[in-house]
Amino acid sequence: MITSTLILFVTMCTMMCCQNLLKKVPYNYMILFGYTLSMSVMISGICANTKVELVLMALFMTVVMVIAVTLYALTTKHDFTIYGGALFVFAAAMFLVSICLMFTNNNALHVIYSTLAVVMYGFYLIYDIQIIVGNHSNKLTYDDYVLAVLILYVDIIGIFIEILKILKRTDE
Repeated sequence: MITSTLILFVTMCTMMCCQNLLKKVPYNYMILFGYTLSMSVMISGICANTKVELVLMALFMTVVMVIAVTLYALTTKHDFTIYGGALFVFAAAMFLVSICLMFTNNNALHVIYSTLAVVMYGFYLIYDIQIIVGNHSNKLTYDDYVLAVLILYVDIIGIFIEILKILKRTDE
């Protein structure tokens, strides 16, 4: 777990500091491989300490949500790519609330937070899909395919983890 966390941190720093590497083969594939491998080890560690039924329920709920949100993002006429700033503010507020929640063990507050986080990741998924498809005011370029994969991966993993948190908290 410590090695995975370290690799995840290094790949995230590399993506932030050397964004041009995400467009250069083979560096972009190495970054993608390192990030997904380290994240998958961390997620498997979380799932290993959770009841199988809860993991399968979270998986099913995540798949249904991702399919529904993707269909909506692809068929709606509304341009969600203009809401990037609002999504950032929502994410920053959620981050601050998560820090406060570290000092409490109130199940209800944690479930409410995780529910809001699922909604936030859902909106980010709509935003990111529309940016990837490119039919709106903001879009990714053709060379940003690794970045596109990573942002979708983060959205979907975020939805899965938050749904799993809700299920674990309500199972106790």
